[in-house]
Amino acid sequence: MFAQGDDLHTAHIDWDQRAGELLSYFRTPAGVPFAAFFLREILEHYTILGRDANDALLVAVKTLGQRPPNQTAWPRPNDEYWAERIRSFGGFLYASNPEPYFEQQHIGPKQTFAYDLLGLHQLQNAYANLGINWTRCRNLVQGRAELTSRYIEATDMDLTRMPAPVRAATEPIMQEVIPHRSRRDQRRAEMAESARAANERAASQGSSIPAQTNAPGWNTVRRHVQDGGL
Repeated sequence: MFAQGDDLHTAHIDWDQRAGELLSYFRTPAGVPFAAFFLREILEHYTILGRDANDALLVAVKTLGQRPPNQTAWPRPNDEYWAERIRSFGGFLYASNPEPYFEQQHIGPKQTFAYDLLGLHQLQNAYANLGINWTRCRNLVQGRAELTSRYIEATDMDLTRMPAPVRAATEPIMQEVIPHRSRRDQRRAEMAESARAANERAASQGSSIPAQTNAPGWNTVRRHVQDGGL
């Protein structure tokens, strides 16, 4: 479910309803071709799954949704209502909310939309001749959604809760999937590392001065978080 309220001036829009409407339209004979085009648009231009997952899925879906030769714009329905619905929802999927809280609240439902789009039986039946392994495609999306969820949960307030090797492998992906949340996490990690280094210096020097007088310690980090500074 999409959280309401954000910094993109779209809080008045019920994105859950919009997603449901689009999926219903994509199930109709008139909508199926545009479901294929929209799926490919998501995989070619949006980073809700990360570029590595996009690349794997583009190989898996073969020629599905490819634009006609020499056509740069994505095809839209002649019905302006549905054309605008696809355009606006595409803009929502493309834009990553600058407020990390809303960004992380939106990413799960955005990824679920891609999963549901791949699961449309009408789409699968219409392009059965391509021999696409739809189950594999959906598993790829589900795996990325689970990775995103685990990252958000494991790094909440403290990046060190995730093992360093796992974090190192996951962070480049999250920089694409949830860029604002990822940058915030990096700032927190840098402050935590600064505090750790200051404490180590103080301990090695036998200093009686608390380390946080020279560098932001954990209490300072947590205060910044609570105040919304990070």
